[in-house]
Amino acid sequence: MSWIIIPSKAFKSRYKTKRSKGLKNKVDEALRFLVSEPEPWLYCRKKYGRIEGIYGYDLDDENRILMNFNKELSKIHLLRVCSHKEVYGVV
Repeated sequence: MSWIIIPSKAFKSRYKTKRSKGLKNKVDEALRFLVSEPEPWLYCRKKYGRIEGIYGYDLDDENRILMNFNKELSKIHLLRVCSHKEVYGVV
């Protein structure tokens, strides 16, 4: 299955402002991995509470990619790249 990535404006903005080239490389590597999987949500953590229905993919101990999936249309909507502390305060 081939997944289509759709980054939000917030994702694009945060991705561009992350100063660490290492973090950008982790994001790129994670996205390459996720689009190669038939069921990428299995590698993510489902979020609950205020952001129920959103999934988080851990880049490292501090940073996450927040996304949701449209399984019928094979689309991954990238919402944000953010720190663990920001996850519940930004969506």
